[in-house]
Amino acid sequence: MSTAIAGCPSQFSTVGFFPPEELPMTMQVGMVGSNGIVLAGDMTCTVNPLYAGEGARYDFSRHKIKISASRRVAVTSAMDMDAADRIADCILSGVENEAVSNRQHRILEIGRSIASLQDVECIAAFLDPRPILYKFQYGRGGQHVVCDAITDRIHAGDAISPAVFWARRYHSVSLPVAVLIRLAAHEIIAAGEINSAIIGGLEIVSSDAGGFHLLSDEDTNLLSAQARHWSAQIGSMILGSDTTALS
Repeated sequence: MSTAIAGCPSQFSTVGFFPPEELPMTMQVGMVGSNGIVLAGDMTCTVNPLYAGEGARYDFSRHKIKISASRRVAVTSAMDMDAADRIADCILSGVENEAVSNRQHRILEIGRSIASLQDVECIAAFLDPRPILYKFQYGRGGQHVVCDAITDRIHAGDAISPAVFWARRYHSVSLPVAVLIRLAAHEIIAAGEINSAIIGGLEIVSSDAGGFHLLSDEDTNLLSAQARHWSAQIGSMILGSDTTALS
């Protein structure tokens, strides 16, 4: 029997059913900067058929970052997309007006009420009263349930990808959003180049004085091309003229 959670919508915006990803097939990063927050991730969702042995694994592109109506909160979804999307919807509608001191408790309450045996990760970004990130994790059938408050940067999904080097090495809260957008784009594209079978595409949500906004397809396509160019340049600087190892 389902239990109603205060502040959560009775109807969720998820369209269709998204079976759980067999592996951590998402790469997401949240970064706090001097004037706001950047959330970025890939857009590939790879799933197995609902019944073992019937059909083939398939993939498709979809958004994995949601923004609240007020544009003051944004949440990413990773791992089991059906449960993660429902948790994201509840965070967007039911936590924004909570006292800061109670946010982690509410996120944990929401997550526990929705996740069951599924592994779920969400990065929740809040702009008020100051920019901050929360990472919710639900794993091992509920044996591992945490919500951490983060003031700098955090990853979700394939967080052990070598691509996380870029944020770990170059992120600083003193950097403005405009610079962090480029850093985030480079990291997500690099993760896709390392593991192109299950990570691909790019979406970026960034904040300004008006709140969170999703970057246009035109902007993300340009950033994707620039990130691939930067990667090739770095390879050329390290390897010299012999770049055959990169192809």
